[in-house]
Amino acid sequence: MNALQGAVVVGVDGSADSDRAVDWAAAAAAMHDAPLHLLYALRRLEPPWKAEERSLAERVLADARARVEQALQLSSEIVDAPDVVGMADPPAATLRRK
Repeated sequence: MNALQGAVVVGVDGSADSDRAVDWAAAAAAMHDAPLHLLYALRRLEPPWKAEERSLAERVLADARARVEQALQLSSEIVDAPDVVGMADPPAATLRRK
């Protein structure tokens, strides 16, 4: 079983739009008693930029987690952008139920 099944998944990038999406996603997760998953997608960068972006991603996710620390089921991850399909710009939260 997929650990994210039924989760509200939201892309984060540290922008004001991302913060609003995180807030919306946290409210949706609470309303539906669903897990909340924060996702930061790394761009395709070459070293040393890749390491710098990963460091930024860790800070952005930590800030986003702090915004929604009241969420009972909270997870987050950093992924390489090629693994992410259909990410909107600006980030948007969506509720996925199966």
